[in-house]
Amino acid sequence: MDGHQGVTGEKPSGAQSVYRERRVRLFVAIELPEFVKESLSQLQEKIRQSGFPAKWSAAENIHLTLAFLGETPASRIEDIGRQLADAAVGFPPITLWAAGLSVFPGVKRPRVLWTGVLGETDRLSRLQNRVKDNLSDIGFEKEDRRFTPHLTLARFKGKIDPENVISVISRYGDFASGSFRAGVLCLFESRLTPRGPVYTCRQAHSLGGLTEE
Repeated sequence: MDGHQGVTGEKPSGAQSVYRERRVRLFVAIELPEFVKESLSQLQEKIRQSGFPAKWSAAENIHLTLAFLGETPASRIEDIGRQLADAAVGFPPITLWAAGLSVFPGVKRPRVLWTGVLGETDRLSRLQNRVKDNLSDIGFEKEDRRFTPHLTLARFKGKIDPENVISVISRYGDFASGSFRAGVLCLFESRLTPRGPVYTCRQAHSLGGLTEE
């Protein structure tokens, strides 16, 4: 889950202000099927044996992020849901698969290890734009940076030898999972715990329809 965005809105008042001001950490993502998560887990284990000092993503938590909303008043979840439901209308499921290996921002100073997403990526980008546009209509800021669909495998800790990074990418860069049909937009809540983040799908909106705008 990457990026930082904010939301505008008036400060609530009245008897329900305590509830309305409760904030939750939210993001919009596509959930991955179990067989893809298992493939990612196996890839992580192979790379882990290379001895990288990294904080590894729990395989069950890996997802394809489309929009990060950040700390948001809980009272806005219903409104967000309406916008996501609208984004899903008339947009059929998308065929995708995980593939490759790379790092952000580059091999000289790597911070994030990730695998890419291939398949109907043009349609995935259009869906992501639709989600961003709909959310901007209710006050969420739109990120300017180019959408790079990816799945985060690990975050590096400390200085990493670029040669080791290049070696691992060369060795495991031909990774590919089986293909899957991405058919549901999930609004996730992220809770930080001592054992790591816990993600809960608060809403699920199925993609569907015969035509795509």
